[in-house]
Amino acid sequence: MTHMHGKGEELKGKTEELTGKVEKKVGKAIGSESTEAHGAAKEIKGKAVEMKGQTEETAGKIREKVEETREKTTGS
Repeated sequence: MTHMHGKGEELKGKTEELTGKVEKKVGKAIGSESTEAHGAAKEIKGKAVEMKGQTEETAGKIREKVEETREKTTGS
């Protein structure tokens, strides 16, 4: 079983993080504090979404292992 939802969240978060980094640098380059701040916020949000995806993927792997162990011990 694959954990696509977690991987999808990771990709979504990484994309948002990178977009935020670019926006932050553009804001700094043009002297726009609001654009720079918006980019920084987007970068942080992206990191959080990426971590959520990693957590979901790990939880899925743990559920799989628990189910495998349950099947081995109960024989079903």
